Amino acid sequence: MNLGQTMITMGMFVLLVMSVISANRMLVQNAENSLQTEALAESATIANDIFSEAQSKLFDHNVDTTRTNQVPGDFSSPTDTTHSEWGPSSAERSAVGPMPDSSYVGHYRSINAFDDVDDYNGYTRIVGADTTSGVRIGGYLVTVRVFYVDLSNPDVAVDCQTNFKKIEVDVQHHPYLDFLPDEKLTYSSLMSY
Repeated sequence: MNLGQTMITMGMFVLLVMSVISANRMLVQNAENSLQTEALAESATIANDIFSEAQSKLFDHNVDTTRTNQVPGDFSSPTDTTHSEWGPSSAERSAVGPMPDSSYVGHYRSINAFDDVDDYNGYTRIVGADTTSGVRIGGYLVTVRVFYVDLSNPDVAVDCQTNFKKIEVDVQHHPYLDFLPDEKLTYSSLMSY
């Protein structure tokens, strides 16, 4: 083999290596995009699970199930600094255990521990992979906020009782949701009495 043939062979080899590297980079990028898309879909499923769980509870701790004419003044105060009314009671906090709640074995502890919507305020959960619930990736950090809102402006929290509570669920996942501006997705749902 002469020098010219060797040079052509080496040039072809370099082109082959560059093509393989480029194809590999494209496959890795496709896999990453696929996982990001799956994480987006799973985050919606996780938020929906929290909404469904919270909506199965009483609107408020002070709801009298024998009355249908309660007024907002009867509900728990959002400005109660002792948390005797707003948020989980000490017994409910103990039943859930340390935050974040990662107790999933068939269900999370909050399902049995919480009895009304505002108990979820400040609640955090780590969601692991569980194909029966539609979560394949796992490792999500979920944070929940609950606050009263006025129907005329449901995006702004108010510091008085109303017939409406908004639940906001932040879902984070490193590394698959890190491409988002706040590195999290926020979902919200409005509850009414």
